[in-house]
Amino acid sequence: MKFPASLLVFLLFGCATIGGNHQLVSVDSDPRGSTATLAGEQKPSGTTPFYLRMQRVPSETVTFANAGRKETLKVDCSFRWWVELLGNGVLAVLTPEVAAAGVLIDLATGAAFECPDAIVGSFPGRAPAEGSPGARYCRRYVVAPPLHIDSAMSDKLEELWKQRAERALKGCDDFVAPKVAQSVFDLLGIGNRDQLTVERLDLERLHYLGAETGATHLIILDYVVVGDEVHFNPKIYDLHRGASVEIPGLAVNTGGGRGVAVSRGAWLAFWTFSALPNSLTYGFSKTNFGVEGRNPWHVTNETEPKSTLADFLSKASLTTVEHPQAHGAWDYGASAYPSVELFSRAARIYLRRDDGSERNYSLTAQYAAPMYHLAATGHTALGAVQVAIGGGSYIGRSQAGNGYSHYVAGSILSTEASYTAFLTNTLFFYAGAAGYRASKPLSEPHDEVQLKRQFGEYFARIGYYFPALRRRLRVAAGAISQ
Repeated sequence: MKFPASLLVFLLFGCATIGGNHQLVSVDSDPRGSTATLAGEQKPSGTTPFYLRMQRVPSETVTFANAGRKETLKVDCSFRWWVELLGNGVLAVLTPEVAAAGVLIDLATGAAFECPDAIVGSFPGRAPAEGSPGARYCRRYVVAPPLHIDSAMSDKLEELWKQRAERALKGCDDFVAPKVAQSVFDLLGIGNRDQLTVERLDLERLHYLGAETGATHLIILDYVVVGDEVHFNPKIYDLHRGASVEIPGLAVNTGGGRGVAVSRGAWLAFWTFSALPNSLTYGFSKTNFGVEGRNPWHVTNETEPKSTLADFLSKASLTTVEHPQAHGAWDYGASAYPSVELFSRAARIYLRRDDGSERNYSLTAQYAAPMYHLAATGHTALGAVQVAIGGGSYIGRSQAGNGYSHYVAGSILSTEASYTAFLTNTLFFYAGAAGYRASKPLSEPHDEVQLKRQFGEYFARIGYYFPALRRRLRVAAGAISQ
């Protein structure tokens, strides 16, 4: 079997691409409000606390400065043995030359090293108190969607709280813009129906949230409705230190309690959203429809003609994937997801009978199969490995002979194994293989030819993740259910 070019390139540079030659690091200090400058740089990288996408190197030197004082800190990075063994070690079994090249690439780019998640500088002696002119820094709050079945009501709850809580802001403190916050929560798979806790967002994901929004603190907005009032008791977490903090003035009461009651029947939206796709994939795929002759005809040969428009369309697939930022490394679990599978087949079939007579037909077949899957997924630093079983229905058309056409529909079952690796926040690589079994022969386009019930597919595709569309569909589903 020949590998597609995209898959070969991925194997050659997979570890460096997935592991990355940069790492997201939290840079903090005691006191905060200090500048941090990397060795060899003329300008500070930022004012603490901030996030730095630092290049992976064996060691780095950071100089902190605050109120005329300076402190230099050396940061040591360790060799990522487990990544090299898992990635290039596996390749070494198949192609040692490629594995050796992978190790050299990882060493050259820095992808072979793992740096600390956080760098904290401190100054000896008594430090200025936080909030004083000598150690000033700006807090920036990102507010998680308040728990509510209705997205519009969730936004209203947040707005009610902000109107009363703004008095607690000091100087340059502010809130992350709602659109910016929502786009990151979409990537993390967090919605207004989630009972969010800080345990769900480990330090790595807290750092990601802060880096993408510019926030220093996360607020999980808890509330309770008492009569006509809403009592807000927010839980506040320092994103850089991963610890809860107390900030006076953010726990407030406000009117509007009657407006936040959950409407009857809205529970349907909770179940509807899980059946919505969030990704589109396109790329190399090959479906092996089995062809058999109907007695007494036997298939002796088949050839594939030029690709048609249907062949190109069949390489696209609507599906659902889980974003890696919503999971920690070496995380695993079960999930359910939908997909819309498109199949296409075009071939010339050559038939022969026992008496020596021969026939041949031009056969085309296109099918669409909406399916739902149950999956077990393991998330690693290099990507996600998934095994799934699915079921659904199919509908399609086959054509053979001189314009003879046949429409057919039925049920279909599948088993699938796949690998997913995100290359950017929205772009991912998706490869795997699947086997299918139909409830009856997929078609009977002619008396002499039919397609077998069992067939297989293997694929290597590039996918695009669009969680904002899924959120809009969730809102629409909630509105319909009410």
